[in-house]
Amino acid sequence: MTRARNAAHMALLAFVLAIACLLFEACNLHKGDESAYLFKIGEEGVSVAEFRHALELEQPNALSEQGDGDIEAVLTFLNQVIEERLLLARAAELDIVIEDAVLDAAVERVRADYPDDTFEETLLESAVSFNQWRDQLRRRLLLEKVVRQELEEQVEIAPEDVAAYYAEHYADRTTTETGAPMTAESINAAIVTHLRRSKAQAQYPAWIQDLQTRYGLTVDWERWHQLTDKLTPAESHGAGEGMRLVNPPESP
Repeated sequence: MTRARNAAHMALLAFVLAIACLLFEACNLHKGDESAYLFKIGEEGVSVAEFRHALELEQPNALSEQGDGDIEAVLTFLNQVIEERLLLARAAELDIVIEDAVLDAAVERVRADYPDDTFEETLLESAVSFNQWRDQLRRRLLLEKVVRQELEEQVEIAPEDVAAYYAEHYADRTTTETGAPMTAESINAAIVTHLRRSKAQAQYPAWIQDLQTRYGLTVDWERWHQLTDKLTPAESHGAGEGMRLVNPPESP
């Protein structure tokens, strides 16, 4: 494992930890009264203070008033937090959990990517305890399980879909990218997995919008404008990458 790969892994971990501060109150911040929320899903709200703290962990200069602040980055982060809260609400409704055995196996797979004791060293360098990291891994696995159970496993793959994909991508191949021989069973399994994921990704935007309607989402845009009024304005809503669940109205 190279240092660059370690750094990339821990950058992702930092983002997950920042999200967790909001999702699971890991930062022990006071939520304040109902009027202090930035957004609510159902009866669960996230305060401006919580959002600011989590954002500063992930993007220290995102709310800078010195010209480096970027409203697009803040809006993207807001949408990511809302999206994860919706997935967690769905997991709670369906009683979806990650068993300890599944989590332990995932921990060992990650450890295997790090030679000797570099895994623990990398955690120490990032000021992240093993228990914190393990908790966030469980939560990430939970989000993935929700999507897999709700979307991927519900996708129907027709034989003609498999045949068409095989003709386009596998007809002239006899080995994998690593040089291992391919069997009919392994090819079929790979194609079905790919098609399930592709179709699930296509269905995801409409599905997450349905969750937003199902659980109810309220954003206090007045507080949003107070939080971001010193930042560089976006040229147009949606200029950032990725799907947007919410976009702010024009500042009054």
